[in-house]
Amino acid sequence: MTPPTAPPVPLPRSSERTIALAFPDYIGHLIRAHTPLGRFTALYIVPVKFLLAGMALHMLLFSQLVAALIVLAVLIVLAVLIVPALAIKAGGWLRRGRTRRPTHTLDTDSIDPYQDALRASLPPPVACALDEAAAAVARHTGADRVLLAEVTMPGHHHRGDCAFEWNATTQPAMRPFPAPFIAVGRELLRASRLDMLEFVLAHEARHRASALKIPHFLLPVAILYGPFLAGLLAPTVATAVIAALAVRVAVTLSHWAVELACDHAAARAHGDGGQFFATCTPRRFRACDRAWPWWQRVLAAANRLQPSHPPMWLRAWYCRRVRRDALDASHPLTVGLLLCLATYVPSMISTVAGWMHQTSREGAQMPFAYHMAVNAATWALAWWCGSGFKPWNRFIVALVVANVLVGVDYLPEPWMSIADPLVIAALAGWLAFRHLGPAAGAFPVRRSDLLILMVPLPAMSFASDIMIRMEEWLPPPGSEQSQMATLGITSDAELLAKIVWTSVLEEATSALLIMGLLRRSVPPWVIFTITAVLRIGVHLYAAGGSLGPVAMAVPMTALFLCCRRLWPLVAAHAIYDLVVSYLPSAMTTLVMGTVAVGLIVWATRRLTGHDAPAADAVTRAAASGRWR
Repeated sequence: MTPPTAPPVPLPRSSERTIALAFPDYIGHLIRAHTPLGRFTALYIVPVKFLLAGMALHMLLFSQLVAALIVLAVLIVLAVLIVPALAIKAGGWLRRGRTRRPTHTLDTDSIDPYQDALRASLPPPVACALDEAAAAVARHTGADRVLLAEVTMPGHHHRGDCAFEWNATTQPAMRPFPAPFIAVGRELLRASRLDMLEFVLAHEARHRASALKIPHFLLPVAILYGPFLAGLLAPTVATAVIAALAVRVAVTLSHWAVELACDHAAARAHGDGGQFFATCTPRRFRACDRAWPWWQRVLAAANRLQPSHPPMWLRAWYCRRVRRDALDASHPLTVGLLLCLATYVPSMISTVAGWMHQTSREGAQMPFAYHMAVNAATWALAWWCGSGFKPWNRFIVALVVANVLVGVDYLPEPWMSIADPLVIAALAGWLAFRHLGPAAGAFPVRRSDLLILMVPLPAMSFASDIMIRMEEWLPPPGSEQSQMATLGITSDAELLAKIVWTSVLEEATSALLIMGLLRRSVPPWVIFTITAVLRIGVHLYAAGGSLGPVAMAVPMTALFLCCRRLWPLVAAHAIYDLVVSYLPSAMTTLVMGTVAVGLIVWATRRLTGHDAPAADAVTRAAASGRWR
């Protein structure tokens, strides 16, 4: 399978300063720079030289001539003695009378014959995968063609697996290459490892995407000029060293983020790469590490302190999660729990704290902690609601929501009390829409939705009566107040915002928890218990009256389990709150009684067969899955 290559070019004499290498030999010449010595130079020696240069310039600007001369002397020693000594140890300079390393150039006439020979030696599936990767790279870079090459490491021979033969890389068009190229290790070019090859190629092709051009440009600049600026601007040597270390950590984390972004694209396109991560472990390539001279192994140990790629276990875990999100981007149980943590738990804590201080006003004693907890958990919700988005779009969504929440907290009253519930309700509605699927859709409107909307109204009226009786039996601490005063509602606008907040948030949270528990095959009685406890926590401000909404939770949970429709329950909750808030008590009782009588008449006619067409329609709807 290895394509024929040109015979190795002999080393030139001292007078031969430029030689032309065939395409595969030139690729090997470039890869040779990735030895432990090459990486040590890039990770340690070059940043230290730039740091010293910045420190020397800083000292010269502030007339610290003696210190500047000392730093310049250290820089000269590092540049003139240490680096050439390492190069001599590597056999690069001053070897047997050769006073200058020759300059290598690419023999462009060898490109086309090598491409033809390589393609002819590859199995058809492997060639097809390489062609797809080349097309992706050409699309990202705008190139007319993409070259292919096999990764080889000249002078690196040992028994066992070689890390270079299990690797791949892509490079943009740059001198002396006329086009971008993809270099793939020999072991990945086997037909039996096609899945691994497709994953690796998708990862490498993503590196050439336009979205990553700026990071690929800025990271090398930060590696060089970050330490230089740290040395130039820091007032002391210790501060300069700490700043340079911070820059190095930031660059390493940025490299990790770029690699995980490429893994994200590969996992969504070609699976989670589990076989690749399970194969390419450090233990597998121990023979490759031992093949280096002892002093290069020492440098390799230092290089491991600054890994340019995330650990394999982290990449494997991230790819598994990305693949799971790609197959099913909904997480109703997780989102439902986050909604509880973002809204109900801080509310319950502040309510109990208010009781401890002999006041029943919700959140009166902990305004700062309450808003901070709500905002922090809601930011997490904003991130989760973007599940299935690309990482950059997901970040933008979370950032926008965070800015909206922070801006809402700085609004003057009563605008903050109006905007805050509406923002939370909008986020909860979006979460339900994304993670409940068809259950959260309002269209198309069905005739059965009217029935679903009417059933909860008598149950909510009954629960309200129980709530009043239980609150009289076990009232909250402090002076007796109305429900409006307890919730801090002082105007009609705040009341309407609170109605929207409670209607959307309560029903969306309950629906998300129900759907998530159903997916995990939780028994129905556990689901009913959890939703009942949730309603108790929502109305905890009423003390003993918080037990009343249990009578509302049971029928509404049963309705969602049977019909899987969310918007009628939200509408029913909002209608009831509006009726109770704006109609007299007698009128409210009359409306709820009329609805209850209408439901009883409808159920009686259906059971006795007097409404056979409607019964048949309901039966057909249930059989067709419209009620599920």
